[in-house]
Amino acid sequence: MKILKDSQLLNSAQYNNFGKLKVLIVDDSTLFIQSIRKILSKLKIDDKNIQHASDTKLASWYLKDKIEDEGYDIIICSYRFKNRPLGRDFLRYLEKEQFRTKLTSLIVTDNTLDLDTAREIDTNIPDGFIAKPFNHNQFVAKLTKIVQKSIKLKPLKYAYFGRAYNQVIEKSEQLLFESPQYASEIMRLKCLALTKLKRFEEAIQCCKSELQTSAEWPLVQLVELYSLLGKHTLVTDLLDSEPSIKSHPKVNWILRENNVETDTCQSVIKEYMKSNEDHEKIIKAAVLHMYNLDYSSASDTLTRYIRHNRSNPLLEKRAVLFLQCLRALEQVFVGKPKYVEPHIFD
Repeated sequence: MKILKDSQLLNSAQYNNFGKLKVLIVDDSTLFIQSIRKILSKLKIDDKNIQHASDTKLASWYLKDKIEDEGYDIIICSYRFKNRPLGRDFLRYLEKEQFRTKLTSLIVTDNTLDLDTAREIDTNIPDGFIAKPFNHNQFVAKLTKIVQKSIKLKPLKYAYFGRAYNQVIEKSEQLLFESPQYASEIMRLKCLALTKLKRFEEAIQCCKSELQTSAEWPLVQLVELYSLLGKHTLVTDLLDSEPSIKSHPKVNWILRENNVETDTCQSVIKEYMKSNEDHEKIIKAAVLHMYNLDYSSASDTLTRYIRHNRSNPLLEKRAVLFLQCLRALEQVFVGKPKYVEPHIFD
């Protein structure tokens, strides 16, 4: 195997100011942080531009401190902290607070290579993944490749994470011409942007055009789109043709919630109770209010969430259905007629 020197790798990335990059490392392993610092220093990145945090809470503080500045160019974040997937919450935090609009690269690291973990990480659309453990040459080669791709896709990802979805669609055509080697990533962002804009039929056609690739995202996105539109027969046909996708965490979750019946309700609630993600916390709170027969508090909890949720159309549909049921229960048992206001999603 041909081993390139660090300088050759950097030149191949066509990035002339690599040494000026500002990097945040988020990991609870002191040894890992020291190793990355050493490698980055050899890449001529100034030590004062390398910050590290031992947990995601500290990392969020560092990000807020730099909010007035240009922020970080690269974040290298572990997915697991003390065997818990706390990196998942941090990745969602980066998107929610729009820190990813300032990033060149978000790189996730993990020493667990099981398929479910890889799929979970992929749902957050990182710029790259580097498996632990790795040696110096492996890390430099992968970092260079990721940064090279990130620079090419920067305008598209800035627009997507900045919620300028129409710009994503416009820029995608130009980028497909300029960087055809990244066609799958470009089409994925275009499809997601179309979904956010509720242009579902166009999103479906976009996904279908990528079904012949090796990527899983077109299948997962199609299951979500068909479920959202109530086309359950098409979901069944898709799963029959690609049975392996049933085990995908996101697909499995969608199927569970599309088939909730009286005898399965408790098991679904238990799954909600185990989850640490934001929207499941809201469901958990609402369910606890229901157990206390406090339908008003349960519906208010969901109403507040729906008003602030602008990221997942499928989740909106499920949440508003739950809210309508709660309002009906409140009217029957408390006698307060309440309705879901039409402007709640405006």
